[in-house]
Amino acid sequence: RQLFVILALLGGLALAIGIALFLLTPRRLGDLYEAELSSRQEAESRAEAARALEHVSDGVILTDDSGRVRFWNPAAEKLTGIDEHGAIGRELGLLLPGWERIPQQPDATGLGSAAIVPLELGHERWLSITSVDFGEGLVYAVRDVTEERALETMRSDFVTTASHELRTPMTSISGAARTLLRHGDELPDGRQDDFLKMIVSESDRLSRIVDQILLASRI
Repeated sequence: RQLFVILALLGGLALAIGIALFLLTPRRLGDLYEAELSSRQEAESRAEAARALEHVSDGVILTDDSGRVRFWNPAAEKLTGIDEHGAIGRELGLLLPGWERIPQQPDATGLGSAAIVPLELGHERWLSITSVDFGEGLVYAVRDVTEERALETMRSDFVTTASHELRTPMTSISGAARTLLRHGDELPDGRQDDFLKMIVSESDRLSRIVDQILLASRI
């Protein structure tokens, strides 16, 4: 009789466990399925983001909080001449000489202003670099502005030269005109003609310089 009671209790316990498992297992399996689905979607999202960054024309570099490279897209490889395998895991400051000149702390909005610095990458290149802090490190967007920098230098030199070239005829025209206004009646006729010829000549020169500036602007 005691044996039957014990067996009955054990049977009831087993039945209770079975019912509990029957009720809880689907929920647990559902939670595991949702977690697996979420993990898969996150992995697919990261993979899609990585594929998208492979086609971005700007170099994209991701570093962890210790400054070691964790992501290096093909554009960064093209800019620096360093492939992904040679960059991943290395400190960015040691990988690219001159990187220490770049501001490392983004501003309060999280998006740092672009820093334009020269880096020696076989030959000097000027790079525009913007950094974004994502909490676990920094993401850098790098763009080669060497050509734009050279064009800007040329433009600045051209403006300086053009200003000098414009000032010379303008000074001559102004001086001759002031002389005629103040002392025109006192000058002999031949001297007046010389000043008038100077004004005409320098005006023509001024016109040619302006035409050259307009042509250079269109180019």
